[in-house]
Amino acid sequence: MAVYFIQAGTDGPVKIGFAEDVDRRLVKMQADNHKSLAILAIIELGSRDLEASLHTRFRQERSAGEWFKPSVELREYIETLPKNGLPPKPRHLRTNTPLGEHAYIIHELGGSTRLARWLGIDPNVPSNWHKRGIPWRWRPRVATLARGRDIELPRGFLHEGAA
Repeated sequence: MAVYFIQAGTDGPVKIGFAEDVDRRLVKMQADNHKSLAILAIIELGSRDLEASLHTRFRQERSAGEWFKPSVELREYIETLPKNGLPPKPRHLRTNTPLGEHAYIIHELGGSTRLARWLGIDPNVPSNWHKRGIPWRWRPRVATLARGRDIELPRGFLHEGAA
């Protein structure tokens, strides 16, 4: 269980929420939001009590429900937290080919098993994407996850024939 901070757009409101699977929550929220959403920070061992105390702490910035204005105080608090809960980028991955770029994205999203769980598919499916590339039909959902984790997508990832 985790407390998360997700922002709408680059300067929009910040949602302080609680979820078992933050990435799955991001995908669900993105489907209902016209602005691009991004995970700003995650408190991995969060609780509903922590979420409630943060709502109280930042109540002056509340805009609606669990959404808060990105005030200086809120931004400074978020800066003290782990950025996206991401480990440092590995240096050994070969990304100069389309398949290498896709393997890199899968790796950055936590591997095939974790990606499969987020997408609600069999874990064997994304493990084949290392060799064959991420199919076009899955790319929009993978792109949403990647953007939420601040993972750069290769040029043309969402548009066939773009280079």
